[in-house]
Amino acid sequence: MPPQWSPPGPPTIPPQPPAKRRGTTIGVAIAVAVVVVAAGAGIALGLRGGGNNPTPPVTPSASASAISSTSTPTGPQEAGPRGDGTNVQPVVPGWQVVVRGDRKVAFDVPQGWTVKKQDEIIGFEGEKGNPAVGMGAPAMYKENYCSDTSAGAAGTKGAEGAKSVQDAAENQAQAWAYYGFNDMKSRQKGTLKSTPASPFSNSHGVKGYAASATETNVPKATKCATDGAAYAVAWVGHDSKLTVFVLYTNTGIPEAIPSQTITTIEGSIRQIP
Repeated sequence: MPPQWSPPGPPTIPPQPPAKRRGTTIGVAIAVAVVVVAAGAGIALGLRGGGNNPTPPVTPSASASAISSTSTPTGPQEAGPRGDGTNVQPVVPGWQVVVRGDRKVAFDVPQGWTVKKQDEIIGFEGEKGNPAVGMGAPAMYKENYCSDTSAGAAGTKGAEGAKSVQDAAENQAQAWAYYGFNDMKSRQKGTLKSTPASPFSNSHGVKGYAASATETNVPKATKCATDGAAYAVAWVGHDSKLTVFVLYTNTGIPEAIPSQTITTIEGSIRQIP
């Protein structure tokens, strides 16, 4: 059974199994004052009230051009209590809904994805084994398709440290591509490239900015290592706080999330009562 801890003492990080690929993934369930660190692929997320990130976010260039593989993007970590959610129905026929009640946001994913509980957080660790990025109420695509790694996932988070909505979209896309597909334990890295944030809107009234990033030429340090991509949509959501939708996926393999599926998921993002 995963280790547990209770405040006010700080969280402890259990011994980590060897990395299968990427940064590695983690899962954290927050229930009242008890935090359960899921064994998953192996890292533990730090928890901080309000979701603030003590590490300054990456500052994209004016053109948001390619970032060298030696750059290390960071993003606000996800933390805080989860909401109870509401009885929300999917807007895409035949799909299933993913709800995050505390941020009053929902989106749809196809049948076959694994929708996790709202109180679960997933993310990736950085070079020193510390939490780097995290998002809550996730949906996993082809969970455990290779060892104990998924082929992709989507979820939502805050971005309180971002300088602007555009910055939040660009920073989160870069951070999830970088930490999601590089092997941080061996420090072997690929090449990170990103797109400038562009205006985003959908038929459900979400208006903000969208950005994407890719990690290519990823060294095949493990059998599950692949290139990858991350997509972020940022907008001013509930209580006038920045909200970010994040989706990452393997690329260059049959298990990659189809581009049309990504577009449809983004089109289903909505605020809920």
